[in-house]
Amino acid sequence: MGVDWMLNALTILTYLDFDFDTARFILQRIKNLA
Repeated sequence: MGVDWMLNALTILTYLDFDFDTARFILQRIKNLA
């Protein structure tokens, strides 16, 4: 899983109006599971 995927996920989360801390937490969880 590359950086591009992370940026895309963060962009999507931002578009869905997540706050950055929540988005970062979710990305960390996904990264740990992947």
